[in-house]
Amino acid sequence: MKGALKAVKRAPHLVTSRVGMASKSSDAEFDEMNRRFTAFEGYAEKLMKDTTAFRDAINNMVRSSTAFAAAFSVLFSPLGNEYGLESRYPSAAETIKHIGSYQTNIAELQEALLPEVELVESRIMAPVKELVEMLKKIRKAITKRDHKLVDYDRHNNSYTKLRDKKEKSLSDEKNLFKVEQDF
Repeated sequence: MKGALKAVKRAPHLVTSRVGMASKSSDAEFDEMNRRFTAFEGYAEKLMKDTTAFRDAINNMVRSSTAFAAAFSVLFSPLGNEYGLESRYPSAAETIKHIGSYQTNIAELQEALLPEVELVESRIMAPVKELVEMLKKIRKAITKRDHKLVDYDRHNNSYTKLRDKKEKSLSDEKNLFKVEQDF
């Protein structure tokens, strides 16, 4: 609720600063760092997304190969009295002969790739996840800084406007003290 109230209080200043009626503070050095931070944030998220896609692709490839080998084995294993499969289909004889070794090789490949995939998860994905969480906290601090800057500009503009007013009424004098305190 408090944040919504602050957003409502900031809205007129944001509109007038966009139109050009109110001055807006800017820090070129911070703006450059913020631009570079935003780019770095994008790179970290892309690395996280690409690493996850790589891990999932490897797991899906091994799973598909295992299922393919099992299906091939069922498809080409003789059923009941179909023992003459090689004589009926001579071009498939070599394939039928190697189905068992294909299943064994795929199982060995799966066993060899599992530690590598876990290594990718532990050495790349875990640190990148941690980095992304830290970047979220930094982004939150930058947003808070931006809000503070808007509040500063808002109070500064109000104070400057009342201070520079030529003919001040009694209510303007009262408001000047209040606005000066807020500033």
